[in-house]
Amino acid sequence: MKKAIQLLLIISCFISIGISQTIYDSLFTATSFTTIDGAEISLSDYQGQVVVFDFWATWCAPCLKQFQKMQKLREKYPDEFMVVAVNLLSGDTEEDVARFAAENEYDFIFVTDNGLARTLEVHTIPYKVYFDPDSKFITTSTGLSVFPSESSKMEKIIKEYRL
Repeated sequence: MKKAIQLLLIISCFISIGISQTIYDSLFTATSFTTIDGAEISLSDYQGQVVVFDFWATWCAPCLKQFQKMQKLREKYPDEFMVVAVNLLSGDTEEDVARFAAENEYDFIFVTDNGLARTLEVHTIPYKVYFDPDSKFITTSTGLSVFPSESSKMEKIIKEYRL
């Protein structure tokens, strides 16, 4: 079991290294999203905050477990940390996403994927992409919620990069 977990971690590292920092910076700065309320947003709207783009789906149990942890961090760092929850629309509809957001009290920006997940070759969820307060790429992670270190990693990033 331990070797299997180590192998998964190594594979995740190689997957996340696949796309360079420059590509992440350019893709996310050039991309806008439409929120479930119809507003257009972009990474630059959150200057001054650590931002995580979290690719997820309503049927993904690890994604939803991570939402609880990210909400606690939003409450602890409301002006320093923002979550943009990007639903992949794989098995979900826009109505499913809107209903999920309405039924849950997460302080996130909910958007649907605009094709960016395919460009980034997101093959597993939850998949997170972190940016610093100057909108510069920090890192990615494929956060399996069984590893408690994922929420510790998020908090460490917030503390390290906040203004």
